Amino acid sequence: MPSARRLKQADDFDERIRRLRRLMKTDTLDAFLVTHLPNVRYLAGFTGSSGCLLVQPRRTIFISDNRYREQAGREVVCDEVHILEGVDLISHIAAAVKELRLKRLGIEGKTLSVWQFFTLEEALERGCRILPTEDWIESLRQIKGAQELKLLKKAARIGDRAFRKILSEVRAGISEAQLARRLRFALEEFGGEKPSFDPIVLFGGRTSLIHGKPGGARLRRGQLILMDFGTVYRGYCSDMTRTVAFGEPGEEIRAAYHAVRHAQAETRRAVKAGRKTDQIDAVARRRLEQMGYGEEFIHATGHSLGLEIHEDPRLSEQTSERLRPGMVVTIEPGVYRAGKYGIRIEDMVHVTRDGGETLTHTARNLIVL
Repeated sequence: MPSARRLKQADDFDERIRRLRRLMKTDTLDAFLVTHLPNVRYLAGFTGSSGCLLVQPRRTIFISDNRYREQAGREVVCDEVHILEGVDLISHIAAAVKELRLKRLGIEGKTLSVWQFFTLEEALERGCRILPTEDWIESLRQIKGAQELKLLKKAARIGDRAFRKILSEVRAGISEAQLARRLRFALEEFGGEKPSFDPIVLFGGRTSLIHGKPGGARLRRGQLILMDFGTVYRGYCSDMTRTVAFGEPGEEIRAAYHAVRHAQAETRRAVKAGRKTDQIDAVARRRLEQMGYGEEFIHATGHSLGLEIHEDPRLSEQTSERLRPGMVVTIEPGVYRAGKYGIRIEDMVHVTRDGGETLTHTARNLIVL
């Protein structure tokens, strides 16, 4: 007998498929081919590295190769599972489309490769029209269900715990790369599957490198440490940033940190369903401008996340989407003076009707080690 958890997962997948089918109906599609693996996982539960899903109005077919026979049997929730031996996925899909006499096949325009598109088009000849779509499933993924929120909260807690542990391992002479490795180990120790992205661990003047890579630089007294990291828990990503001081940082850095902390807190308080992404971005930007750091805030205020570390909507000057209940976004303003310092504070925030629920709980005051 299926477990209660398995039955709940099946209900979630069924609802997601129903929502996709409503989109298919608007474009009168006979079927929709899902090839982007995070989207396959979202709709059918598959966690492997090779597989796709063919969604029809009344049937779903998962297709993979023989390596995933057992795994698909354990994970995938759909009507049929096709396991291939000696046949590539595209050829099998083309054969299935012909057999089913499909005339209008939707595909994921952003993620299907050019080679896959032309191979599929050639295999189908003129019997079926291929119609690229943009962000259909990604738009469904923007709103997190109860189970997704539970997993995101767990991923965030793992990050909080790993950060607390890593502070005890900071010492003079350690390199950025060494501390980044220890951070990875801590995330795994507390239950993370893998990093959600390569951790950013930078010291001193290198903290102004917004997406810098940890290197051989060694920590000295009086330097800042910027750590931007996350983990994956049962497929869902966390993301947080903290900037700490190793020894007394001085008044210039304290003043800049004060500005970032207040801008970040004010922006988190501004998160609420109905507000637009550029409005949220403007809160952080305006506060930093008022405190004299406007020109030193040179990236977007945040992004959404879930099965992938960067999802839509983005919180920036260039976007104007309304926040909706169930979205999860990051709030991460920062200030950067090239070669001198960079300060960033980042938290995950769940959008609710009444405001925002912060999912990362590590303190935001300046920690001096």
